[in-house]
Amino acid sequence: MKLTRTFLLGLKEVPNSFCYALRIEFLFNSNKLEGSNFNRDTLNQLADKNIVSGTHTWDDVIETRNSLDVFDFVIETLDEPLFLQLIREYHQLLKNGTSDINLHDLSYFHSNFEKIHPFQDGNGRIGRFLLLKQCLENNIDLIAIDEKYNNEYRAALFESQLNGNYDKLIEISKKCQEYIKSKEDIIFSSNEALQNLKKQK
Repeated sequence: MKLTRTFLLGLKEVPNSFCYALRIEFLFNSNKLEGSNFNRDTLNQLADKNIVSGTHTWDDVIETRNSLDVFDFVIETLDEPLFLQLIREYHQLLKNGTSDINLHDLSYFHSNFEKIHPFQDGNGRIGRFLLLKQCLENNIDLIAIDEKYNNEYRAALFESQLNGNYDKLIEISKKCQEYIKSKEDIIFSSNEALQNLKKQK
């Protein structure tokens, strides 16, 4: 079946049109391949009324909702040449708000900074300070590489630099986030200090 951008854009705003049906059918099958629990009915509900029914993970809900926007954006950009920036826009739109999008971006930056190795000494420490800065600026759970993950971290960093696979580096980042969260004594003492400061004012 051959379809044109003009034809699809013309039908995009028409309720229950072919374009609408195509979007639901395409997304249902594509997302199902990735383990989504949305069926056609619940996907229709999400698309029509922004209602989520059934049991889903947070990322499944967000990515499925984002997929509706990506489909529309693909239609809108049909005549544009396929270049790296456009592919990144598709990916960012798909992953926006999910638990792993920021970690992927941070892992990509961290890995490449360490690979460039701009200084004679101190690259690792500066790289981890930059990681801390990015977490704080983007409201992401802190990533502090704990010494018990040292070997895993270095192996994951090496793999990401060697073949561009950031999965293990993201996995280590998540472990380090959980480890920091488990340090309740740090969290509670910080909260207590903050409360005392507020009382003094």
